[in-house]
Amino acid sequence: MKNYISRINNRQLSYVLATYMCMTLSLFYLEVVTYEGTPSFLFRIIAAIADATLIVLPFTFLKRYCNVALAIVSAVLSLLMLANVLYYRCFGDLIPGSSYFGSSLTDSFVIKGAIAALRFGDALLLVTGLLPLGLWAFIREKTSLRAPIKVLRYALMLALCLSWMCSLAGAYRRESIYSGSSRFADVMEQIYPEFSVDWKKYYNNTNFTGYVVRCVQRAMHSDKPLSETERGEIRSFLSEHAAAYSPGTATNEPRNL
Repeated sequence: MKNYISRINNRQLSYVLATYMCMTLSLFYLEVVTYEGTPSFLFRIIAAIADATLIVLPFTFLKRYCNVALAIVSAVLSLLMLANVLYYRCFGDLIPGSSYFGSSLTDSFVIKGAIAALRFGDALLLVTGLLPLGLWAFIREKTSLRAPIKVLRYALMLALCLSWMCSLAGAYRRESIYSGSSRFADVMEQIYPEFSVDWKKYYNNTNFTGYVVRCVQRAMHSDKPLSETERGEIRSFLSEHAAAYSPGTATNEPRNL
């Protein structure tokens, strides 16, 4: 037992845990900014843990470059969180999947709006993005690039199963109540619809990971013509928000790009 403990790379373990906490804080910050009363705040905490665990777990199987890979992913994640926080404050939704690969996000109007939407609390995302990079620069010459211990890996696996089970169970219960149907296919269609103009719906029901998957899917099929179902969704959305988009109103601007 003593020999086993002596083989544990304390620096490596501390680094992975610190990066995991930074990612969880970044994800949770977006949850706080976009919180509108539903899902419950508890489920928002569970969602942040579920996403962070899913991101970190694969890196625990790497025998080399685990540290630098986690540092880069953490920095990119913080940038994504900041971009979506600013977009949400301007447009009340998350960034549409097709906009990540378009020119709309670099428009001068969007950039000015994003700068105006910055808040002092957004500095948290700067800290969570840069801290793992700083820790990696500090320990990379002082620790071997061994994979984290198995105990940590098993703990993350357990956390992954429990957090995603709770998160998806909560989404299923909410959508079954809202849709008024207990049929599995109907509820799943509400949880992860094939097409929706409300990107926050994907985020609320399947966490940030599900939102990213839908963004990739939408980007890969961006040139596909609209189906009748998609056209119906658009017509339904416009009819429900006709007052906001009608001429002569004070809110005669689209809320999305």
